[in-house]
Amino acid sequence: GNGVHRSTDLGLTWRVLTGWRTEEILGVIPDPDDSSRIFAATPFGVFRSTDDGSSWVKKHAGFRRWFVQRLHLDPADRKTLYALVEDDVYRSPDGAETWLPLKSGVSLPVTFAQDPVQPSLMLLASEEDGVKRSTDGGRTWNTVPDLGRDPGYAIRFCADGSEVYAG
Repeated sequence: GNGVHRSTDLGLTWRVLTGWRTEEILGVIPDPDDSSRIFAATPFGVFRSTDDGSSWVKKHAGFRRWFVQRLHLDPADRKTLYALVEDDVYRSPDGAETWLPLKSGVSLPVTFAQDPVQPSLMLLASEEDGVKRSTDGGRTWNTVPDLGRDPGYAIRFCADGSEVYAG
């Protein structure tokens, strides 16, 4: 892994976008409304490009730790992002300029899902604390009783929000 790559021909050829090397890019999110804006999750924080990947800026204001497992872009508000950091889930209301911890009560969060129809409904899974659910946009979290404290590694809502799968 030598950074973020992009293909403009459906994966036949690739071009590296980042001028820095990292062993791991753990998540990449292109902004669906502005293709020049790209976010990358790394063990060293969140990086953002606003010029098609020509330059990158580290965006970690508010993080207590930097190891970012995953990124998620809010389907209802494209300026809002969520980052799964090793100590909590963080929300950025301003396109990664600042980050606020959601105080989810989980350590080592692994995956996150947001209902595409009701964006205030969120599920969060971790290696140590099982699956938690929020119905108020991440202000409060409750353990999902049927899943208990078993580790969760995958969560996905169906496109219409009618079902959710976890494993």
